[in-house]
Amino acid sequence: MPHDPTSTACRAWREASFDDASFDVEGARGSTALHGHGATCAECQSWWERQRRIARALRSVARFAAPQELDRRTQPDELTEVCTRAVLDHLSVLHAPSVLDRLVREEIEGQPGTTVRRFANDLERHTAPAALDARVRQVGSAAGAAGETQAADERAGARGMERGAGRGASRARAIATPAHSARTRRAWWIAASSALAAGLLGVWTYSALDGAPRYRFEVVEIDAAQLREQSPFGFGLANGLTGGALLAQATPANGPADAEGRR
Repeated sequence: MPHDPTSTACRAWREASFDDASFDVEGARGSTALHGHGATCAECQSWWERQRRIARALRSVARFAAPQELDRRTQPDELTEVCTRAVLDHLSVLHAPSVLDRLVREEIEGQPGTTVRRFANDLERHTAPAALDARVRQVGSAAGAAGETQAADERAGARGMERGAGRGASRARAIATPAHSARTRRAWWIAASSALAAGLLGVWTYSALDGAPRYRFEVVEIDAAQLREQSPFGFGLANGLTGGALLAQATPANGPADAEGRR
């Protein structure tokens, strides 16, 4: 009785026959041509015979072992390396931008300063204490007041010079110089004006120097070794802010052992 090979019954029987894997055995139990759907379907019987012939032909083929080189090259690590190399070979080569080359070159040539600066930039910033802010404002106010006093003294000196010049001009106009002694009186006037100007300049200079601001603190430069001896706490704080650069400066060239020997 013919059946449609695409029907659900035919497909189910053929799939079950593959699961049995008994095409080369005569009268095998399970889904064979003598049992179940295969006993009534001519198409499935023909399909069954073809599968048996194919199975016998495959089993008659001589078997050869795979070469050891093939086994080695099919290992997971080897396959991964080969696939990676094949992918990289197909990628297009791109060059880094010139600005990146310049930045990398500056980073390498600037060692160890660039590392110290990067470390310092990554440090957490702390706000100054209120007492320090108050002292800074106080010093700034004192410096501003001293600057204003100096500016006022400069303006007063300039006004004094102007008044002196005005009095000298009035006095010169009051003097009647005869024609025969005009040169002598002109020379006397020039000398008197020069002396007056020199005196006013000296007074103004003294006032300006006397009004110079006087700060309440003094900046003293000391090296790393002196700072380490005088203030260990301050040395530790400064060394942390500089990323260890201060410790390298304070350590002698021959190391701690040399320092112990000198002691």
